[in-house]
Amino acid sequence: MGREEDHLELDSNPSNASRVSGNLWVGSAPPIGTRVASLFDCLALCAAEYQVGPECFHGAEVFRVPLNDDGTPMSEAEMKDAVMAAGRVIGWLSRGKKVLVTCHAGLNRSGLVAALALCCRPGGLSPEEAVAAVRAARGPRAMRNPHFLEFLQKFCAKTISRTTPSP
Repeated sequence: MGREEDHLELDSNPSNASRVSGNLWVGSAPPIGTRVASLFDCLALCAAEYQVGPECFHGAEVFRVPLNDDGTPMSEAEMKDAVMAAGRVIGWLSRGKKVLVTCHAGLNRSGLVAALALCCRPGGLSPEEAVAAVRAARGPRAMRNPHFLEFLQKFCAKTISRTTPSP
């Protein structure tokens, strides 16, 4: 799953983070009061059940996007929220910020937002490449929600024009 310096343990909690690409990290929900702000500039909380306030992570810029991972199709609101979160992540990364995208286990919801960011940023990846990058960082259990995979494929096909440079 990558090099040792591409994985972090946050305090003594089993919460962890893995580098997906550059300054983009994905991980499980960090416990409140951890040293997140000393490790990351920005934090995207993607679990509907874990929506603590920014005061819990002093010094880090926090964005909350309440996504569910309950096996049901994504609602229109969740689709919009996921895209908005990816846009926020892209903005942070473009300003050189170190970003942690989290959900409960750091596998599906955070993986979706990270994959969307990887696809939508300038010179972005294909959905398949983005999913592969998340799985390479987080392991083979990442990005296994079929509704998230379908949304990623359809969103990218509809909104991102990919051109192949001429030789």
